[in-house]
Amino acid sequence: MGLGKNDLENEIKKYSLIAPLSSILEFERLFKETKEKFVDSDNDFSEEEMIRLTSAVFYRRVLIYDSYIDRWDRGLFLPNEEELKCLKKYQENFDAKIIAEYNDIKQRNPSLASQIEEEKAVAIERKKTLDKLLEQDKPRQKAEDLLKKYKDNPPFSDDKSAENEFNEKITGLQNQIKDLENNQNQDSSLEKDHKYKRELERLKAELEDLKRRGQKTSPTSPGKKNDNFPYGLVIGGGVVIFLLLIAVIFFWQRSKRK
Repeated sequence: MGLGKNDLENEIKKYSLIAPLSSILEFERLFKETKEKFVDSDNDFSEEEMIRLTSAVFYRRVLIYDSYIDRWDRGLFLPNEEELKCLKKYQENFDAKIIAEYNDIKQRNPSLASQIEEEKAVAIERKKTLDKLLEQDKPRQKAEDLLKKYKDNPPFSDDKSAENEFNEKITGLQNQIKDLENNQNQDSSLEKDHKYKRELERLKAELEDLKRRGQKTSPTSPGKKNDNFPYGLVIGGGVVIFLLLIAVIFFWQRSKRK
């Protein structure tokens, strides 16, 4: 059974009901369903009806992402791995999709050109904030990736240079995180005791723990394994026996001469 106008209206209504503070993941799940039902499938909707739907999706997307970026910028939360993927995709497609859609809307509504340009300018400024946040967040993301890969299995071996190189990598990340933390402490726009600060403190501690565990558990080189065999005692005893043997021979030969 095909989709009718009521289905379209209900779908448009869904986007108007999504709160601006909703998760971008929630929005993306809804958008995926809409795309499968109304865009990728055959339907009899007119171009005007589809424009109404795409416009509803577009404006709600911009609103939710703008709100998300603003809250991240103020230190109210940190995006998780899936949210970061969405934010990076939004960043990559900004010119091709967001700016292009604003231009299409302005072309369809010339009487609203001034208002649309103002909205576009706000979106552009918010995207610049996103660029800054993603760039600043690279040390945290690298630290998370490294911990995820090595936390339960540090890559230490008998190769001392490889171990030193890994420790230097950890130290470099710790220093970058410390610099980021210092910069954020000087940012008066951030919320007091913001989540980003607590997350950076956690990462520094876990990186230090990874380095410390590696130093404690680094194995010895092959062929140089420690054991408890009393080599000193055996060698020392052999020397004593050898000297006694020489003494016995000496006195035996002396007694023969007599």
